[in-house]
Amino acid sequence: LTSKYLAIPLRYQMVCKFSRSAIFSDQGTRAVYSLFRERGVIDRQQLDYGVLLLERNIQCLFSTRNLSYNPQHCLLKKLKVFLET
Repeated sequence: LTSKYLAIPLRYQMVCKFSRSAIFSDQGTRAVYSLFRERGVIDRQQLDYGVLLLERNIQCLFSTRNLSYNPQHCLLKKLKVFLET
């Protein structure tokens, strides 16, 4: 949502559905990776890869605003830093 508000295109397209959000890969297959965990339905590796793609989107937001990106911070701290600057 932040990228739409700031008109910054992201590398990986997202579908925002509150607690059922997902992210698309751009590897030709357009695979969908969930950003939520549902026991027995969503594979842990699929979730981890979705979070990795989300982190790459956040890194993209940082680079478009020329902010220093610290990979050691958790995702929420990165978003907080981005929104406060």
